[in-house]
Amino acid sequence: EDEYAYLAQQYQGYQMVLDRFSGTREPPHSAKKMYDDLLATAADLASAAEGHARASDWATALSEMQQAVTQCERAMRLIGIGY
Repeated sequence: EDEYAYLAQQYQGYQMVLDRFSGTREPPHSAKKMYDDLLATAADLASAAEGHARASDWATALSEMQQAVTQCERAMRLIGIGY
């Protein structure tokens, strides 16, 4: 449960960074669809993880949130943000 909470906060932090730089940093034209897909997948995974966390299915929630964070990290790299 604690590890899930940590990853959920990390995901929210990444979302704040992506929101902050979304207008000033764009992915290369050839990577725009990939960027959009990464963010959409991350959002879907985070939403699913939240549902599993509410149901106390911590193993599934943790796995999904880890995947959501990974998708955000990939999107950040596409627009040149290091972490």
